Amino acid sequence: MSTLLNMLRGGARRLFASTPITTQAMTMAVARSSRPARSAFVDGATTAAASSSNTRKYIISALAGAGVITIGFMGSTVVQGMAQAGTLHDNAIWPQYVRERVANTFGAFAYGTATTAAFTVLLFKAGAMNVFARSPFISMIAGFGALVLTSSIVRSIDNSDVIMKYAALTAFNAAVGFTISPLLVLGGGLLVRAAMMTGGIVGSLALVAANAPSDTFLMWGGPLAMGLGGICIANIASIFVPSVAAASVLYSISLYGGLVLFSGLCLYDTAVIIDKAKVMPNGKYDAVGESISIFMDAVNIFIRIATILSGGNRKK
Repeated sequence: MSTLLNMLRGGARRLFASTPITTQAMTMAVARSSRPARSAFVDGATTAAASSSNTRKYIISALAGAGVITIGFMGSTVVQGMAQAGTLHDNAIWPQYVRERVANTFGAFAYGTATTAAFTVLLFKAGAMNVFARSPFISMIAGFGALVLTSSIVRSIDNSDVIMKYAALTAFNAAVGFTISPLLVLGGGLLVRAAMMTGGIVGSLALVAANAPSDTFLMWGGPLAMGLGGICIANIASIFVPSVAAASVLYSISLYGGLVLFSGLCLYDTAVIIDKAKVMPNGKYDAVGESISIFMDAVNIFIRIATILSGGNRKK
């Protein structure tokens, strides 16, 4: 029961956090299907941008300032960690079993990333976009339910049953692939650039967390959980709020604020993975299950970077 509650408190919220952004990709695909729809889509986007441009500038400026401060803090953390060899998660002083657990976790992360990419392309070519276009909300609910179900199955399987563990992870990756398949309307080149940027961000953040003093990022759990709840609320409100200007502002908060938030969650989840790898008894550490949290951080970062890049392209 506690495992399920933890999953619902953290993982499910992360899965839900990108729903409206994925929905926008689906809307873009529908808009491209006909000239009248495309015209209405562009006119609506232009109106929203014009009516809330000043507010969005303030939001983006504030987030940029927060990003600069965060980067400076992370840099000082790495320097501090490297200078204090007795108090950090340093690869040179990890016991062998800790290195193996962390390596297995990121191995599962790499497997999940590659499998999700393959499923996303296959499902898009198989017509998943048509399913989203016909019944967007039903598709989102079904996809979300599949994500919650498969992720809970992954965590419930015994660690010794590696084949079944990875089979369940593959099913989870297929559900993720279905959920994000509408993003392929943005184009392969743009998504490749977004994937490369995401890899650089996640890799850098994981390196920072691995070289930080032991409890630096573990204390971020509470504030990050509150921020994640705020992003979910902004997502829901951006869909149903009647004001176009307010919806645009909420969407910007979800997009740019979510990018900052999930970068912070990447730091926190990496620190949690390392901490659990050090303290969990033999046979109890779930490398595959632990990989899901940082995998979903990467997915959310990727979705937001791709959306931001697509917005930049439309302005050109």
